Amino acid sequence: MKKETLILLTFFLTLHYLLFTIPGFSQIRGERTTTIITLKEDGSAEWFIETRFYLENNETVQAFNKYLQVFNESKSLILNQEKERFKEIVKKAELVSKRPMHIEEFDVSMGRVGKVGMLIIKFVWSNFQKRVDDKLVMGDVFNGGYYLSTNEELEVVIPEEWNMYSVIPPPDFAEEGKVIWKGPRDFGGGEPHVEIKKKLFNINLLLIPLGLLLIGAAAFITVKKQKSKVITVLKEDERKTIEELIRVNGEVTQQELRERLGFSKAKMSMILKNLERRKLIERYSSGRTKKVRLIG
Repeated sequence: MKKETLILLTFFLTLHYLLFTIPGFSQIRGERTTTIITLKEDGSAEWFIETRFYLENNETVQAFNKYLQVFNESKSLILNQEKERFKEIVKKAELVSKRPMHIEEFDVSMGRVGKVGMLIIKFVWSNFQKRVDDKLVMGDVFNGGYYLSTNEELEVVIPEEWNMYSVIPPPDFAEEGKVIWKGPRDFGGGEPHVEIKKKLFNINLLLIPLGLLLIGAAAFITVKKQKSKVITVLKEDERKTIEELIRVNGEVTQQELRERLGFSKAKMSMILKNLERRKLIERYSSGRTKKVRLIG
C-alpha cells in the first residue's frame, strides 16, 4: 500500500477513534456517516463529519450513555488529544501536497436523541485546495485515494458565485453548488477531484441591462419614427444556452454544447441562429469543427 494511502487511511480511522475506548461500545452498529466538505474561496475547507448510531436495545443505550458521560467529563482533554492527532495527520498531508496546512476550529461533540446516538467532528483545514491559475483544485491530499464504506456518503459544497469546472469521478448526485458520492466506493489516486472556477458574471445581471437597452432602443424608434416594435426577451432554452456558455468560459464546440444541454441538432441550430441574430453569440469553423462563442 502506498505511503499516501496509509496517511489517508489513518485520517479516516481517526474520525472514529473516540468511539471505541469504552468496553462494549464496539457492539454499537454505525447506521450512517455523512462527511460534508465545504470549499472556501481562500482555499480552505470546512469539514463536518456526522456518524449516527442505531441503539438497538437498552444495553447499547446504556453503553452509549456511559461513554457520553465520560466524554462530557473529559471533553477538554479529549479535544486537545485529538487536535494534536489531527495536526500530525495534516503535517503528513503537507508532505504530499508540498504546501503549508493547518487545522483550525477543531471540535468534537456527542449526543443522543431517543435511540439514535451521534458523533460530530468539525474543523477547518487551511490550504486544503490547490490554486491552479484561476481555479481552485481539491484532490491532491487524496494522493493515495479515498474510501467510502457502505452507508457512508461524501458531499462537497462549493462557494456561491463559483462553478464546478471538473468533477472526477462522476458523482451519484449533483445539483448547483453540490455533488454527492455514496458508498461503497473506492476512489482512485487524487480522487475525489473537484475543480472550481469563479463565475465570470451573473446571467441575470446580464439580462437586466440588455432588457433596458432593448426597451430604450424601442422607445427611441417609436418617438422618432412612430413605428411599433415588438421587444423580444430570451426564451427559457435560449437563457439556458447562454448560461451554459458562461460555465465553459464563453466558448465551446457546437456538438459539446448540444450534448451538455440535451437538445436535438435541429433545436440547437434554431436556438443558436436566434442568438446569433441578436448578436449575443457568434459561430465559426475550426477545421471540421463548428464552435460557438459569446460576444462581449
